[in-house]
Amino acid sequence: MPTEPITIAGLFEDAVSTSTSGDSITSIVLRLSSPPDEAWVESFHHEWALTSYPRKRSARVGTVHVGASGLARTGLVLSASPQDYVGQHKEYLEAAVERANERQRQRDRQRDATVAEAARAIREINRTYYDDGAAGGPDGALRLAV
Repeated sequence: MPTEPITIAGLFEDAVSTSTSGDSITSIVLRLSSPPDEAWVESFHHEWALTSYPRKRSARVGTVHVGASGLARTGLVLSASPQDYVGQHKEYLEAAVERANERQRQRDRQRDATVAEAARAIREINRTYYDDGAAGGPDGALRLAV
């Protein structure tokens, strides 16, 4: 089953970090359309490392705890203000997310091809060694003689 592509779905309003003096925003958290798996996170970090542009900031998939509320927000943590995100980083982050999605699609295609090849090999083994799979039905379930 193909994995649904991940998109940037907005920004968490309550997940903002400030400098130690509290006078400037140092990071925001971008909300993702769905929780990424470990492979997607690795792909995104790889793609972001390959991304180059003036004034590039640190970005990573991570979790930020929201003050004393005990809540946690997981998404893309970007070291920038909301205005800088829109003005300088948004298009590059969206492109890196899309490239990570493409890597996921490639992995899905490879997985599907591997599974299909294994199924072909199993059918051939059944035909060759097990009387064309006569002991199992088309779904591989055992049939009992009554």
